[in-house]
Amino acid sequence: MAMTPDWPDHDSGASRVTVVDWGVGGVGLLKMLRQSRPQWALRYRSDSGYRPWGTVPTRQLRDRLSALIEQEQRLGADAVLIACNAASTVIGLLDRQRLRCGVHGVIVPGLARLTQSDWSHFGIVGGRRTIRSGAWARPLRLAGRQVTQRVAQPLSARIELGDVDSEATRALIARICGPLASCDAVVLACTHYPAASAGFAAALPTTVLVDPATAALDALLAAQPSPTPDAAAATAPIAVTTGDAIMTRQAAQSAFGLDLGVVRAIPMTTP
Repeated sequence: MAMTPDWPDHDSGASRVTVVDWGVGGVGLLKMLRQSRPQWALRYRSDSGYRPWGTVPTRQLRDRLSALIEQEQRLGADAVLIACNAASTVIGLLDRQRLRCGVHGVIVPGLARLTQSDWSHFGIVGGRRTIRSGAWARPLRLAGRQVTQRVAQPLSARIELGDVDSEATRALIARICGPLASCDAVVLACTHYPAASAGFAAALPTTVLVDPATAALDALLAAQPSPTPDAAAATAPIAVTTGDAIMTRQAAQSAFGLDLGVVRAIPMTTP
């Protein structure tokens, strides 16, 4: 497939991977992916001009996600990494016959890693859809683990604005984490939350914090061909958003310490 302006220059044999999230939460995964596979061509797609995915009805979110993946597929993506827990709850509802590229989420690989651990009591902190879906809690309980869940929907909005460690943000995290003190491990079930890890560590000083993005990254790396040892590094990732391009760049820098460079605003798409 011919190169398009939507992708950075890269070795012709290297993978093209798009990281998709509602806002800047997936920038943490993008950063880890760039460090792990500098030869791959990477593209970041934020949908922050749309309603927060955690508040979107199931069928509407499925259709939205399907449309975004198909667009990235037409642009030449070999794989799409859905770096959003809310969106990952509907991946199983996608019509795979229409999707030729690999589609990866964060929940399935995260669960696989958690169920191999010795922890018996998990806390799950996530957005409204993630928690209410039971996508994390149900499999863990079936595996014989105790689960305590907490909705933290307002936290991602703060981080989206670049506020990761203010007094107000720490106070919000402390309130959310109050009932989780007895947990062995707490899953940060939103890709925004690791940006506020200092606040979580202060609220839960004796609890292990689990970022499932690392398991998602490992699953993607295992699925995609490894670059040749002499493959040259790609240029910087391309970043696009349906929201505010300047705010997206600033929030990515504040939250994850990654300069996305020039972020291109793209039109809102249907559905």
